[in-house]
Amino acid sequence: MKAVKERELPPVDDAFAKLASEFDTLAELKTDFVARLERVKKMEQGAQARDRLVEKLLADNEIPVPANDYAGNGAGLANNSPAQPLYAGLSSG
Repeated sequence: MKAVKERELPPVDDAFAKLASEFDTLAELKTDFVARLERVKKMEQGAQARDRLVEKLLADNEIPVPANDYAGNGAGLANNSPAQPLYAGLSSG
């Protein structure tokens, strides 16, 4: 090893906030950052609650599938789907 170089980072101050964001001050940048994190956390909690509800509904409710509809139309639905080219590895556009 010939040399060890230490990376020098810019100070986190108002000048950094102006350079790295649309905010004029570090306080504004921090406030926005906290607000964004809170929104993301709420969205994650909502998604988790939705997933738990779906799991509970599926576990508690049996959904009957008529044998005739499943056997007769199952393959046809996949072949007639707008997403069918995607299943084949092709683009739809």
